Amino acid sequence: MSKDMSNEVLFALRDSWYSEAAKQTVETLPAFIKMLNEYPDHDYNTTAYATSAATLGASWAMAEYYGITGFQAGCIMWEYIQNWGLSYKNKPLRMINYDEMLYPQYQRHFEKVITEDTWNYLQYQANKHLKECDCACDEVKEHWKSIIDGKVPFGYTVRDE
Repeated sequence: MSKDMSNEVLFALRDSWYSEAAKQTVETLPAFIKMLNEYPDHDYNTTAYATSAATLGASWAMAEYYGITGFQAGCIMWEYIQNWGLSYKNKPLRMINYDEMLYPQYQRHFEKVITEDTWNYLQYQANKHLKECDCACDEVKEHWKSIIDGKVPFGYTVRDE
């Protein structure tokens, strides 16, 4: 963070960029990105926030242009997650909204359950790692073997949803 910038100032800057991002159209987007790039005091944090704001701006511009639905927006979010963060590519993922703990009808979102597809993925990966990875310690190898043998880890159960 810039030496002169408090968290409060940094977050206000970020929030203002995100607010402006939500107003972007296909026509205004290039000037918005230029403004973000020309911010005079970029640092480790502001470059991440500016990049996020540019991405959000592009998303809002496309949403306005195409009339993106809420369902499509959810799909787009998962596409970003899986294709930007390299460690998430082609892996089963789950996002938890802890605010839902305030409502009893969402109890099932917090159960220790994985889908059968996720379980099959874990067993396949455990088998692959056991065959290909010589550097794992014995504890990890035993864990992989237990998964291959059908023991669902960490108290989870398998259920198709």
